[in-house]
Amino acid sequence: MKKFYLFIIVLVLSVTGVNAATKTWNGGAGLTLNWTTAGNWLPVGAPLAGDDIIFSTTGILTFTTGPGASFAFNSFTVSQGMVTLIGSGGTRTLTLGGNAGTDFTVASGASFTIGTTLNVTMANNATGDISGTLTVNTARTFNT
Repeated sequence: MKKFYLFIIVLVLSVTGVNAATKTWNGGAGLTLNWTTAGNWLPVGAPLAGDDIIFSTTGILTFTTGPGASFAFNSFTVSQGMVTLIGSGGTRTLTLGGNAGTDFTVASGASFTIGTTLNVTMANNATGDISGTLTVNTARTFNT
């Protein structure tokens, strides 16, 4: 019986141990950046649903290749730089929420632009701190 309980504990820990990752952009600044290139993120690997995303790179970061579909992240932080998500393909929706703290942050001195094929939606009970600049392009939405 003890082995059974030990097995259950190990199983629960292994399943709950597959938590969201914190993904920090490490691909530098530029005008034609690719969100999906694994080596552009630390730890290596493009962000997955439920991850916490951090941009702390100075300069202009324009993503012309974004995630391949609509996506949801626990949190999205722009602490430095000017980040624009244009993406590719059809319109995408970035849904933010699920983090224990602030779900969407644009720090003072930083900026985030919702590009031509992106909409942003805050999940129920999600919180944000936009001390910097948030730009919503024509025909795009920012839903709170």
